[in-house]
Amino acid sequence: MSLFERVGRGVIFGFPAGVAALTALGAWRLAQRLVRPKTVGLKFFTPWELGIPYEDVEFMTSDGLKLSGWWLEAPGATRTVVALTGHYGGRSDALGISAALWRKGMNVLLFDFRGRGTSDPHINTLGYCETLDALAATAFARRKAPGSAVG
Repeated sequence: MSLFERVGRGVIFGFPAGVAALTALGAWRLAQRLVRPKTVGLKFFTPWELGIPYEDVEFMTSDGLKLSGWWLEAPGATRTVVALTGHYGGRSDALGISAALWRKGMNVLLFDFRGRGTSDPHINTLGYCETLDALAATAFARRKAPGSAVG
C-alpha cells in the first residue's frame, strides 16, 4: 500500500470520526448548560429593600423536594398571584412586578424553582419537573389565602 493510499484512508475515516467527536462534545456541553445552569450569586434583593413586609416560606413538591420562597401578604386581598421566573431566574428577578402587584392589593408568592436559589438542588428538566413546582406553589398559595382567586 502506497503512502498516498494510507493518507487517503486516514482522511476518509479520520475526518468523519473527528467531526462526530466534535459534534458529540458540543452536544454534551450544550446539554450541561441547559440542565445545570449557572447558579445565581448570593447577592439579591429581598422585599425588605423595597419596604414590603414578607414571610420566608417553604413548601414541598409532590416528588418530595423543598422549595423556598417569599409570601407577600396584602391586607384584605381577594386575589393572589404566584410569580414564576424564567429558566435562569430566581425569585428576586420577579420582585419588581411583584412589588407593583402587592401595592395594588394582591397577595404574591415568589419562589425559587428546584435547583435554584435556596430550594433543594436538582437538575433543570426544562419544564418537565418544574411543572410540579408550579403546582406545589399554587397549592401553597391556596392554603395561605383560602377564598382568594389564585393565578
